[in-house]
Amino acid sequence: MLYEVYNELHGLARELETPFDAPAMLVVGHQTYGKSALVEALMDFQFNHVGRGTKTRRPITLHMTPTPPSPGAWPFPRSRF
Repeated sequence: MLYEVYNELHGLARELETPFDAPAMLVVGHQTYGKSALVEALMDFQFNHVGRGTKTRRPITLHMTPTPPSPGAWPFPRSRF
């Protein structure tokens, strides 16, 4: 969902020949409170292990980069939240 909106905004900025600063988000919270699950839901793809207990053990930085799909590219599986 968020990734699709980002791509639309970036495409519009390119058409208008206007610089586009990507939005930034910082998620902070206690262990096992669902921070990674929240980001995965917003991005609409799973980048982390799913299960009980602590799964993400270090800070993660994600950068969204718009690229056209290449022929034969292997798509990310869509998450189910």
